[in-house]
Amino acid sequence: MIRKTILCIAIFIVMQGLSAQKKDIDSTAYQEWKYIKSSEISYTGDWVAYNTVYQDFEKENPLQTYIVNTKTSENQVLKDVSSVKFVGTGNWVLYEKKGQNYLHNLDTEKFRLWQSQAYTNVLKNTDFLYYTTFKASPDNANTQLVIYDLKKNDSTSLDKLLSYNFYGLNKLVYAQMVGDKTFLKSGPINGPYQTIYSCKASEFGNYNLNPDGLAVTFTTQINGQANMLHFFDLKLKKHEVVLDFENLQLDDANYSVSRIAYPVQKDTRFVYLQLQAEFDKYSSQAIPKSNVDIWKWDEGTMLRREAKIRNSKPMVKDPVYVYDLQTKQLKKLATDYDHIIKPNTINFSKFFKTDNTPYLTEVDWKFNERHDLYILDALTGNQKLIKKGINNNPIWSPSGNYALLFDETQEIWLVYDATTPEQNFKPLLNSPQDSFVNQSQDTGHRKDAYGAAGWINHGNTVLLYDRYDIWAFDLTEKQKPYSLTQEYGRRHKVELRFNSNDYIEKVDLEGIILEGF
Repeated sequence: MIRKTILCIAIFIVMQGLSAQKKDIDSTAYQEWKYIKSSEISYTGDWVAYNTVYQDFEKENPLQTYIVNTKTSENQVLKDVSSVKFVGTGNWVLYEKKGQNYLHNLDTEKFRLWQSQAYTNVLKNTDFLYYTTFKASPDNANTQLVIYDLKKNDSTSLDKLLSYNFYGLNKLVYAQMVGDKTFLKSGPINGPYQTIYSCKASEFGNYNLNPDGLAVTFTTQINGQANMLHFFDLKLKKHEVVLDFENLQLDDANYSVSRIAYPVQKDTRFVYLQLQAEFDKYSSQAIPKSNVDIWKWDEGTMLRREAKIRNSKPMVKDPVYVYDLQTKQLKKLATDYDHIIKPNTINFSKFFKTDNTPYLTEVDWKFNERHDLYILDALTGNQKLIKKGINNNPIWSPSGNYALLFDETQEIWLVYDATTPEQNFKPLLNSPQDSFVNQSQDTGHRKDAYGAAGWINHGNTVLLYDRYDIWAFDLTEKQKPYSLTQEYGRRHKVELRFNSNDYIEKVDLEGIILEGF
């Protein structure tokens, strides 16, 4: 099936006729103002659903949802319904009406009674719905998973699950107890399922499905403590032990390594370890009660104000360790930092840290928290200072190949390429970037950007807002910058933004909704 791609723009503009007499806005007009609270688009793009609510929060909103046919502009109102959401690939909608759930086909006007009172989830871009029920069990295998096939009007049930995950369009992986054994299985949603691994129930730890859905990692244990990390390639059907936790001996007695199912891919080099503190991190940061402010000239925020803000001193930062799967060695990469900024991916060697130490004295004087930005490289174990005294933080691409930073001093967007030896930010554009800077902002000594909208093209193309539109910049420089919204916003003086969130890390262009104002 070729899926239709529709860019649906929800725009609210109050327009007055040129010849009409203007009326004063009073409290009566305000009470009638409405805005869209939620909206979504069907898989085919043929239908859009949305709710409106009164601007006046004290006014009761009718329980209804508007359904619009994007082909014919036909508008219908579903009254006395709630929890409306599109399901499946054939213009079905699921909603609750007077305590009962219904499946409603908008094309054929057919209805199906949805018997389950459990919360129903939708597998995006498929015809599968699912829900879970829980049954008390001493072995913690208390989950029953029910999967419903909308096309076949049939369901599949799996009992005594420890956990489960969906991946791809129609695949499932789960851990299930059968007797005194645990089975880790995967396969098509409606079966058959293949056993990845099995062992005594007491020997199985936990598992983790990689975000790309291509592999799972899991731990096995002895006497309740994980000792091995396993990797299974779901595509190649290949299993291997990748890490012996007994070999991870830190040089810091204050911490131990969390023995969990760390995400690993077949070409992963570094495992970024989570640590457990072997001391009470919280009591050591408590601020003694005092009515006296003792504040030296070279200190930052005074203790009494920190007590009012967070009831304690800033939390002790855990050191950053990685395990090199190639050399079988531990590396300590960072100890003194304010924040660690890592890419949201598995395979990466470079990440950022911030250090606000040089600027602590500014906090109570300038009400400004600046920091220095460092790049750290797990391959070399080195770090390099690349930005001093900045306010903003970089944004990593989903692939971890690029990072974006708005320089508030130069008022330009900068880009960092982690795939090259060069360890500096460079201007995104050689031409002026005024259109991406909020020129109307006059509340401080610096201006901010309109912001980043997200990433497409596997993280190689970044989306940026200007005042009206969304622009795409190919960081591989294979394509010239272009307006994703075809400059519709500028032509109509309408500010276009993503409806759900201003920033979406991985933007799916097949059926996005924008809002305009």
